[in-house]
Amino acid sequence: MISLISFGLQAIRNIIQSFQYFHQTPSTYFLHYCQEFSTKSKQAIHHLMFLLSWVRSYGEIAILYAEDLTVFICRHNRFSPHQYCHIDEIDRRLCYNWIGHSPHDIRCLYVHWHVPIVFRTASCHTFQGEEAFIIFLHHLMKGNPFTEMARHTFGGDPRRLSKMFESMNNHLYNLFYNKISGTSLCQWIPSQIHMCRQLIYDALSDGAIEESMYENGNLINREWILHHYDFGSFRPFGFLDDFCIPTSRPGDSANQREHYEQDIQRAFYSGYLRAHGLKAQIVYLPIGVIGSVFITEIRQNDNGVQNMRGLNNYLLQLLHGVFVGGLFPALYCDGIFSVLPTILPRFRNPSPDLNFLNMRLASLRESIEHLLTDHRTRF
Repeated sequence: MISLISFGLQAIRNIIQSFQYFHQTPSTYFLHYCQEFSTKSKQAIHHLMFLLSWVRSYGEIAILYAEDLTVFICRHNRFSPHQYCHIDEIDRRLCYNWIGHSPHDIRCLYVHWHVPIVFRTASCHTFQGEEAFIIFLHHLMKGNPFTEMARHTFGGDPRRLSKMFESMNNHLYNLFYNKISGTSLCQWIPSQIHMCRQLIYDALSDGAIEESMYENGNLINREWILHHYDFGSFRPFGFLDDFCIPTSRPGDSANQREHYEQDIQRAFYSGYLRAHGLKAQIVYLPIGVIGSVFITEIRQNDNGVQNMRGLNNYLLQLLHGVFVGGLFPALYCDGIFSVLPTILPRFRNPSPDLNFLNMRLASLRESIEHLLTDHRTRF
């Protein structure tokens, strides 16, 4: 397959060289076709190489288990010695290369995740918590198979690295389950509701909008518009937004194994984005935390995801008896959302004052856009 793609790329390269030899200019359609074919070919080669690396890794794991069952070829010390078992052994350059953060940030994350000193599994395996923490971050950020990680970086038995990753993953799931169970907002709401409102209100009051008027391309007037809002009726305490997580195409094995009536591939396919994936809906609070996350299939629109998770009903329970100007505090979001007691989309057909408020809140809502972009870049 790779040979055929390489042959096609070489043929296009020869055609382009023939145009240059005869001093002719190829058509725009031909150049566009060549560019599109080259891009798709590079993507296909990348996917094939990735698939081959994982097939090779599974084969190596199978051979390791076969060696364990065969007494005559089982040999001692067949793996390289362990290394990078502690954060202090990783220099600053490797930290940025592997994880994208400094060693100080990694140590802070190690403390905040409450990683135990020792992990003990049900199969009587014991691992150092710090080593499992490093293995977990490296595999999460790089995505390399455990066989490659053991052979080129950490040494030891790759099956041991797999058990470390599983132990660390189970630790985070059990310790921070409340943050993904849909009830995480109760940690900050309603106790911090007025602080969140105050932070957004102060950010709006500190900024201004520049309005310029041009005539025939020349600036004739410029003024700064500064609005003051009434904090007693100011409802937004956070921001609500969705973003898509692209994934590979789901296989048909789930349908055959679980006898699903609907096609799994269709359930996780978006015709609008022309890709498979998941959709995450995030509640961002101005105190610097993600208050809640809900993940579902990508084919749902933003308003449908809100209806599925029941966010409005959940907030009504949390904000019982808390009113701002006779109304509930609300999350500010895009115009696609419906107007609900605790969901406040951008104002439609606004007055001049509300139009300026839309513009200012849209600029503040970019904070969550930067957060989601950082997530896509890193993971």
